[in-house]
Amino acid sequence: MSQTSASSPRQLAAEAGIRRTLARYCHTIDDGDFAALAECFAPDAELLAFGRTRSGREAVTALLAKAMPPENRGKHLTCNTHIGEVMAGEQTAGEQTAGEQTGAATAAQASQQASAGDSGGARVSVLSDFAFVGRDGSITTGRYRDEFIAAQGGWMIARREIAIGG
Repeated sequence: MSQTSASSPRQLAAEAGIRRTLARYCHTIDDGDFAALAECFAPDAELLAFGRTRSGREAVTALLAKAMPPENRGKHLTCNTHIGEVMAGEQTAGEQTAGEQTGAATAAQASQQASAGDSGGARVSVLSDFAFVGRDGSITTGRYRDEFIAAQGGWMIARREIAIGG
């Protein structure tokens, strides 16, 4: 990623929104608030976890709810998050908008666009390590391999692969 794109207002706004979604995922799954957890996922989201694949927000949430009944809940923690370069629907990695080329885009405008879903079908790949601390003190670690998509109201998980231990 170039220095220019890494520090662009659009990239920084996207990173902030993605981190909010990651935090909301952890809080809602730990609290057993599966209706709010569903809002972290795109309507056509895909989840690869526990040897299964589920497609669609409802199926994804149902699998996670089954994996996290009250007696299995604990604390999800994400760290070492690497957020790739935001890719617009019609842009390639090397293309920039006219505002980025002239420096006319401001952080406030980029944030408003990202939170309003005005990102031209923007997508981004995200890797995060996670630790899950069970109520009994057990610790499970792994990695989330995610694809996020800009949507109305912020960033949503379009695809998540959960790799336990790796």
